Amino acid sequence: MPGRDEHAWNHERSGPLRLSGARVPALLAAIARALEAESDRWFLWTPVLYAAGILGYFALPAEPAATSALAFLLAAIGLCLAVRGLGLGLVVGGSVLAIAAGFATAKLRTEAARAPVLVKELRGVTVRGFVERYEPRDNAKARITLRVIGLGELKPDETPYRVRVTFSAASGRFKTGETVALKATLRPPPEPILPHGFDFARTAWFDRLGGTGYAIGKLERLPLSGEPPWDLRLWASIDGLRATVNDRIRAQLSGEGGEITAALITGERTGISPKDHQAMRDSGLFHILSISGLHMVIMAGTVLWVVRALLALLPSITLRYPIRKWAAATAIGAALFYLLLSGAAVPAVRSWILI
Repeated sequence: MPGRDEHAWNHERSGPLRLSGARVPALLAAIARALEAESDRWFLWTPVLYAAGILGYFALPAEPAATSALAFLLAAIGLCLAVRGLGLGLVVGGSVLAIAAGFATAKLRTEAARAPVLVKELRGVTVRGFVERYEPRDNAKARITLRVIGLGELKPDETPYRVRVTFSAASGRFKTGETVALKATLRPPPEPILPHGFDFARTAWFDRLGGTGYAIGKLERLPLSGEPPWDLRLWASIDGLRATVNDRIRAQLSGEGGEITAALITGERTGISPKDHQAMRDSGLFHILSISGLHMVIMAGTVLWVVRALLALLPSITLRYPIRKWAAATAIGAALFYLLLSGAAVPAVRSWILI
């Protein structure tokens, strides 16, 4: 610093460094006291530390080996066993174990979702597969997600598990579980356009989506190529029920009112006009169309109240059995049914777990 004695300045800078060594034990003791005072809240930090492990996994510049995740988890378990008898050993060991568990879970999820991904664009390739999802889009377009049976001349170990294709809605409407064939141009899932932007390729990886593109010509229904997988048969029956419910709603409520009601009950939003979509966004009400906590609470709460009220009318049952638990179990089952009927989107799944 200009105008100051160099020796005095160096002495002033080194003073706190010499004192810091003496302050460390006092600082550690203060931290220990603060942690002990919050002992009843230690468990609340578990999901935070678990999430930190997951974030740490995704922050790595390269994919870690499975052995690294396993070694980290085993080391954390060993640390818990080694320090469990110390004063704050449970806090330290448990924290490291929660982080390691999050890291290992993210790695396990990555490996469980592992499936082939296209490495280059394929033009005019023939795709055969089971319909997983049909989605009407704007401008006379539709989008279909296929669980691939065969894709051109690719070998089985190079064939994506599923692909998503946009095509003309004039080809018709397709049901879950149907077998179709089409010619399409497919590309690998796109990488982020901007640094730190939305990474569609990563989302596609965990959805086991190995390619996206557009159809060339019409889609053709094929004779059933074997029985569809059990989960597609299950979703086919649920989709049939959803279509029946939507038809009943639209028969009673025509126009936009029926479309919005269908969206609130079954999650089917494709019939809502772009104008109303934009109006709900502008008014801050668009989130109401996404089935989540509000809808689950209304559904489960209503069922809980009605079932308990009806059982309370029967003294022979009320005085002998835990009708509140029965009502709660019924409400959970009703919420599960609503979850499946609405398509089991992520917000709805999260809300059902909380219910």
